[in-house]
Amino acid sequence: MNSLQMSLRWVMKRAATVCFGVAAIAGGCRTAERSGPVAPTRFDQLSRVYPALQSGRFLVIADFEDPRQMELVQLKDASERAVCVREGRSGRADTGMAGLAFTAASPDDAVVISNEEANQWYLKRDWRDYDLLLMSIRSPKRTLSAELTVTGGPPADRRVTRTTIPLHSGWTTLRLDLAQIGSRVPLDDIRELRLAVSGTNKPVEIHIDDILLAGNQKDLFGDSGADHGRLYVRQVGRRWRVGAVTPESGFEITFAHGQIVEWFNPAADPHRLDNKIGSIALGPTPVVVASSDAVSADFTHLGKSVAVRPWIAEMNAVRTVIASEWRFVDDPADPQGLERRPFQRWVYTVYPSGQVYVTVEATAEAGSWSASQLGLAMFAGGDVAIGEAAIEGAGSSSEEQPVAHYGVMRSTMGDGRVVFVPGGARKGLEMTESSLGGRPSVVVTRPRGEEDVEQWDGHYFFAPEPIRDEALRARAVDYATAAAPTLELGSFVRVSAAPGATPGFDAGAGSWVIAPDRGRVRLTINGGRRPRFSPAFTIVDAQNRQSWVYVNDQLLEQTVRDADGNLMFQVPGVVDASTVVEVLLRRE
Repeated sequence: MNSLQMSLRWVMKRAATVCFGVAAIAGGCRTAERSGPVAPTRFDQLSRVYPALQSGRFLVIADFEDPRQMELVQLKDASERAVCVREGRSGRADTGMAGLAFTAASPDDAVVISNEEANQWYLKRDWRDYDLLLMSIRSPKRTLSAELTVTGGPPADRRVTRTTIPLHSGWTTLRLDLAQIGSRVPLDDIRELRLAVSGTNKPVEIHIDDILLAGNQKDLFGDSGADHGRLYVRQVGRRWRVGAVTPESGFEITFAHGQIVEWFNPAADPHRLDNKIGSIALGPTPVVVASSDAVSADFTHLGKSVAVRPWIAEMNAVRTVIASEWRFVDDPADPQGLERRPFQRWVYTVYPSGQVYVTVEATAEAGSWSASQLGLAMFAGGDVAIGEAAIEGAGSSSEEQPVAHYGVMRSTMGDGRVVFVPGGARKGLEMTESSLGGRPSVVVTRPRGEEDVEQWDGHYFFAPEPIRDEALRARAVDYATAAAPTLELGSFVRVSAAPGATPGFDAGAGSWVIAPDRGRVRLTINGGRRPRFSPAFTIVDAQNRQSWVYVNDQLLEQTVRDADGNLMFQVPGVVDASTVVEVLLRRE
């Protein structure tokens, strides 16, 4: 064999080696001769079990397939009977074979993942590029809970966050929101993961597998990178961001567990650094009111734990609807009977105008427990204030004249405020400033009804600087009074039987609901007397019909259908003059 032939054989051998290496990372090199099924890659195996990996980058902290990963693992605070070993058949069969077998004989026994003794395999310390911490745990019974502690920061300033997760019998996938962890621990300096087991007084063996980080971000609706003012919904880990942005204005709201936890003004804050509500959930949160000085958000008498179920009910160009239900349970691992358990439920409706409407329901009576009075609390990261606006022409005397209440919440930095207006100008409704759990808050109360479940409606909006009191009052009056447009064709659909509810107005969705008259609706928005702010409409009985909407004889292009075929649209901007809206429906 000459030197040229030897060189060619060496080049071909190296090419085959390179191809094999790429296959392990990217799924394989294609050749004309290859035939038959391709072996699944590690990504294929993991992404089938953990769908969050499919939308972006991920990192394997430890899947225990490589023995070197055991350098990260130590057994701390161990009792004499605690054991922690890597076993070839302790992992999830659908992602591999090996896993970590941990026998805990005491709640103080813990598996610790850190770089303390690492030489060849390391725990990545900077998690800022990721959104989720994933982990699988197999439990022999459903009475156990995993206690996960994340530690970060330098030795002189250690930060810790702890999470308790109920385990099912068999494999349970843990999905932890890194944004929530990052609110307490610096994500750029993670030092340690610690896992313990509670719920038993005897030695118990659990199996741990697939400790992963996932960059789970994707647009679910619209384009979050555009600035055309259209609505978008973006998933970031376990959170949803809803917004609409133009070069001059806009908003972005973040929902976690179905609650508003962030509110940004992207036009003035493009990097989303100034959260207008601080570092806590905005609310509205149901509270028990014993007196003006005794307000509590403690509902543990309804159940030892809370089963949380958030979901996106609707996404379209006119509005996005985010819902969340919290069920109070004694055994969170038991899915039976959830529908019969006490609950709290939120339904948020978000429009491209930045207007947010909400309906809140809460159990007021269950078994032997009954709340003398329930209220709603809205929280601020900085300070709060309350205001009232007289509703002119609604009463015959100053004592009888109803008022529109509103609460103002401000963060500790930046400008602008988030404003909450409770639905209606009901007699007996009160709004007070409070400090619930040391946090500034606004509490709304009203006389207790006779039903076992209390319901409230409300409206949020953002008021940028300079804040004018007359503008806040005008918006509060617009929502609280729900002054009906003048109908020439069509009829209002009653959507609420609550005392004082305005026929045709869905206060929880901020929309007028109207039935057409022989395929037509004609109405006048009386903005000359009192300004209206981006009024929204739902036209029922529009299924299987073509539709046209005109505002002052101009065709409105932004219309959509909901799941039932009803026509929805919003008249954008401030309506401060008499404005005619016509809807034409024609059978297809």
